[in-house]
Amino acid sequence: MKIFHASMSDIGRTRKINEDSLYVSKRDGIYLIADGMGGHLAGEVASKIAVETIGSFLKSTRGDKEITWPFQRDEALTYDANRFIVSVKLANKKIFNHGRERNLPGMGTTIVGVLCNNSGTVNMCHVGDSRIYRIRNGKIERMTEDHSLLNDTIKRERMTAEEIEKFPYKNVITRALGIEEVVTVDLRLEEAQDEDLYILCSDGLSNFMSEQEIAQTIIKNKSNVQKSCKELVKKTNAKGGLDNISVIIIRFSEGQKPRKKE
Repeated sequence: MKIFHASMSDIGRTRKINEDSLYVSKRDGIYLIADGMGGHLAGEVASKIAVETIGSFLKSTRGDKEITWPFQRDEALTYDANRFIVSVKLANKKIFNHGRERNLPGMGTTIVGVLCNNSGTVNMCHVGDSRIYRIRNGKIERMTEDHSLLNDTIKRERMTAEEIEKFPYKNVITRALGIEEVVTVDLRLEEAQDEDLYILCSDGLSNFMSEQEIAQTIIKNKSNVQKSCKELVKKTNAKGGLDNISVIIIRFSEGQKPRKKE
């Protein structure tokens, strides 16, 4: 199965710096977005540590199964799923230690990522409220669950659309890398189908673009994922660009099948 991808990160229209970090390695099947927090450049540093640590560990363990791991493996999971989770835990430890050594309380970052291969196996990991969506057969589905106060409240109470819109603590997340010494990582494993599209994004996009707006933009440019990225960023900035905006789109395609000889 062929894999096509595009990525883009934009500072937006109101922020002074971009605290989002992207990491893409098609050869290794690694696609990551981290959305930093903490102020005074701490968020920018945290997100960079996250993607570089995860990417480096995944690359080093790709061809060397004898390498020493900093955390124990889960025998119930596949090798790829294990190394993905371990890489995120390692990033968490590095950010936590960095913040403590430099007295940067609140330094942290969300992380959302895909580790995939040409066979169509898609491992998804995330911590925080950055998201992964999948578009299949023209329908969009959210593949991650926000680790946020709003999401916890929605699960605990029946909230109307108006109450959700007016919720005063939308930006409060309940889980992130670097905040605690130990972190729980959410993992999801899927098998891609022909023409599946996976969209990774920071909340700078998902907070201002509805799922249907995202789907319509991408489906309109289905064969041109780079154009889709640019359109999503452009439309989000047109709504005010109140946050950094980052997006990665991954398209799986079996390509044209050869015609049978008549």
